[in-house]
Amino acid sequence: MALIQVDEEAVRSQVSELVFAEALALVADGMVAGLTEKGTSVAALVSGRSVTVTFTASGMRAVCECLDPELCAHAAAAAVTWVRMGDVRPAPDLYALLRTQDSDWLARRLATLAATDPELADRLRTELAETIIGEESTDLLADLESVMADLLAEAADVCDAWHEGEWYPDLEDLEEILDEIDDLIEPSPDTARELTVRAIDLIEEVLDTGEVYGGQLVEDLERVQGMHRDACLAGSPDPVKLAEWLMGKVLISNWCTFETSLPGYAPALGDLGLRRCHELLNGTFADRIRDYKVAALRESLARAEGGTDAVIAMLAQRAAGGGDIAKIARLLIGEERHDEALAWIAQGIGRYGRDQQLLTLALDCHQHAGRTEQALETRWQLFTLSPSTHTYQNLTRQAGPDAAPWQAKAIAHLRSSPAMAPTLAEVLLINEDVAGAWEVLQTYGLASDLRMRVVNARAQTHPQDAIPIYRELAESCVSRASRPGYQEAIQYLFTLRTLFERTGDQTEFASYVARLRAAHPGKKAFHTQLDGAGLL
Repeated sequence: MALIQVDEEAVRSQVSELVFAEALALVADGMVAGLTEKGTSVAALVSGRSVTVTFTASGMRAVCECLDPELCAHAAAAAVTWVRMGDVRPAPDLYALLRTQDSDWLARRLATLAATDPELADRLRTELAETIIGEESTDLLADLESVMADLLAEAADVCDAWHEGEWYPDLEDLEEILDEIDDLIEPSPDTARELTVRAIDLIEEVLDTGEVYGGQLVEDLERVQGMHRDACLAGSPDPVKLAEWLMGKVLISNWCTFETSLPGYAPALGDLGLRRCHELLNGTFADRIRDYKVAALRESLARAEGGTDAVIAMLAQRAAGGGDIAKIARLLIGEERHDEALAWIAQGIGRYGRDQQLLTLALDCHQHAGRTEQALETRWQLFTLSPSTHTYQNLTRQAGPDAAPWQAKAIAHLRSSPAMAPTLAEVLLINEDVAGAWEVLQTYGLASDLRMRVVNARAQTHPQDAIPIYRELAESCVSRASRPGYQEAIQYLFTLRTLFERTGDQTEFASYVARLRAAHPGKKAFHTQLDGAGLL
């Protein structure tokens, strides 16, 4: 039929103008139905009448139920309808036709067409790459599943009573697979993302057994988490589903750190994803995780939406103590915004009182700016807030050549309260003021270790002052009536002998030992140890 050229003008030439006009009216009114074609003929129902039209090289022939011996309007309407359908008739099935050709012919034909059509060439390369990547990812997933199944089996063996011991898994095969997934991120980020999701789940499953020693598998997990983020940024994940996945991992995982990772995902999450994170966090989700994770998520979300300033605004709104203000100050210091940090520190001290964290941060700010006087004043506040040898030494070190007045000021402060007597004694020892430390001991008494440090320092110049204390210690140990007590008493007696020698009264030491022996006649074990000590 395609060899016979038929158009509306050819139909018009076969009938009168009146018949052709009537035929067009029938077509316009939709009176032609059920048109079919077979060979060079078409058949249809026109106004309820069956008509068949045959096209020949010399013209049209028709058979119609109207029995008109000439070409009737029904036949012309069927012919016009068929002609007009020619523009929309389906083309032959190209796929079916192409399948009849061999692959070499198809490849040559595609290459020929692509040589003159750069857009087609790029499209073919992309689709070929995607086909190859799809096959590669299927193989990678199978390899990943196999390797992790082997690791789980090894972990189960370690759990077994017959295989107890430390397990450091061989992760070489896993890391090779991760390298290959990493290589997929640039050409096919969405495929790589799906693989990293599975890798994260499988690695966590092995870690959850509790049998893995060493930190390499945890490091591999951290690497995969970073790969997942990179794949999300390079690809086109659904932002809402990504938000739900990230929040879900925070909820169920013992290993992932996605509660602090939202800023890195912000470009992939977009407004929709971040909004979904808020919806989850403000719903019942927050009741199902620990408070520290909730706080981390809120801070992470704020940073993802507005950076450090958004985090500060959130923390300020929720601030309930100096620690919250200190966190704000640390954020600002981390961005070299020291003056802003100092303003917050001053506000925190004004609202919550002096705080060691806040003062230490203020000190950092002053030192960074080279403000020596303010740094020294802050050191003094730290000392008075928490008097200790550490804060005292920091103060005097900060003062440098001008330390003397600050030393005197600090010691006067320590003398102002009996509660600070131990720190006062230690500071006096640091300053080599043994007489002052001895005076503190005599006035307030000191705990055992510090007491003996002061006594021993005093004994260097005044051995006679230390003798009564060592005698008391020796007698106390003998009174315990035990071999360890006797041994300790003898050690004190050796020290006493040295002290008596330094006073020049060795005979008094011998008299003292004799009196001590006589005071405990029934303690044979003590006498035996005393005889064997060679003290006299």
